[in-house]
Amino acid sequence: MRDRNGFLSLEYALLIAILVVALIGMSLYFQRSLSGKWREVGDSLGFSRQYKR
Repeated sequence: MRDRNGFLSLEYALLIAILVVALIGMSLYFQRSLSGKWREVGDSLGFSRQYKR
């Protein structure tokens, strides 16, 4: 029974590690997506030109 508990702990630790890696990957994707959307909105408002003084 003791070995089984050890395996269960290892499985839970591995599952949590996989979830953390997935969440980090999703956050990077979300961040880039959001940045792209803001750039798209900025380009549409600025008519794709940058103003110089």
